[in-house]
Amino acid sequence: MRIYEDETSFYTMKKKIISLGLIVLMSFGFWSIICEGQSKPFIPNESKISNKTAEVNIQYEKSLKFQSINFKLVVINELLKQGYFKKEIQELKSKYWKWDDYSYKPIPEILAYCQSLQISQKHLNKIKELTFDGGNEIYLILIPNWDGEDRQFDVTDISDISSLKNLCEIYAISMLYVNDFNPLLKVKRLEKIHYWDDLENSTIGEQLEARGVSFK
Repeated sequence: MRIYEDETSFYTMKKKIISLGLIVLMSFGFWSIICEGQSKPFIPNESKISNKTAEVNIQYEKSLKFQSINFKLVVINELLKQGYFKKEIQELKSKYWKWDDYSYKPIPEILAYCQSLQISQKHLNKIKELTFDGGNEIYLILIPNWDGEDRQFDVTDISDISSLKNLCEIYAISMLYVNDFNPLLKVKRLEKIHYWDDLENSTIGEQLEARGVSFK
């Protein structure tokens, strides 16, 4: 009888020890999980991240494909006056522009930039006046010591002018040798034209005057 009681006490004690050990192990494991969670940063599941922001960043406005690079240069000159593209042009000048360059040829890198420059309708809508003149800044950017004596920047095609929806005034000081004035009829907000005698004496000029456009 004594032996049975001892065995019962032994097994009871064994069960208690085992239970206590399990509790300790479970507590240690739980604490390890907590510590591990605190030590590692949360890494989001990239596959679930919305790409709406990326989609917004890669949207580009449709740009005008100019028929005439020389007309485009006049447009770029007006946008430079308003502060557009100045940083990019200045960076190109710092690399390639030399004050003692008397080659009288456009700097290839700057000309290539102007040719490939994307000009959106939003930019074109900012233009309210155009100046055709050999003294435009853009020409001295392209050719450091250009004297205006040659005709490499003459504008002979103004078909792109119809895209200037808010154009009100034109200064035709020089460098305009246009035979087709018809695109001007599409410039609905045009109000004043300065120094353009050939246009004033044409049938298109008469139509513009009848519409209220004044010649100065």
